[in-house]
Amino acid sequence: MFQARELTSRGHGDNALVEATHAMDRDAMQTYLYPLLGGQAARAYQQGAIQRCLVQNTLVALPTGMGKTLIAVVVMANYARWFPNCLSVFLAPTKPLVAQQMQACKGMIHAMLSKAREQGQSAQQLPLKDNWIVEMNGSTPPKSRQALWNSARF
Repeated sequence: MFQARELTSRGHGDNALVEATHAMDRDAMQTYLYPLLGGQAARAYQQGAIQRCLVQNTLVALPTGMGKTLIAVVVMANYARWFPNCLSVFLAPTKPLVAQQMQACKGMIHAMLSKAREQGQSAQQLPLKDNWIVEMNGSTPPKSRQALWNSARF
């Protein structure tokens, strides 16, 4: 189950450069999607972190198991809704963690973008392709990286 929540805080300042260089879906930007996992109520600290991350540069520092991956997924998926041509990069310090995070993110991002399509965002704006989430690490041959980078959204 998902909830569409109104984005209550907005950043201040001149957005002319962003508006001139990035395609934006202004209607989608009025709300953000948040997954309700297992019917659980949304956790206030996660909601606060998500809202802050959506409108300004933020570093989230939480103990293990407190939802950092969920926060990252919600932010990345909503940016994909808002900025149809965006590329989100999720960094992790070890290869096993990269693989683990990719699998965790892939299912949630796919579910969130599928829900956005159901709610009326066009399929052209939210392409759900097999190659939209890619994993790159030190073992990825340099010649393959360019093609992966160019095909990816996440």
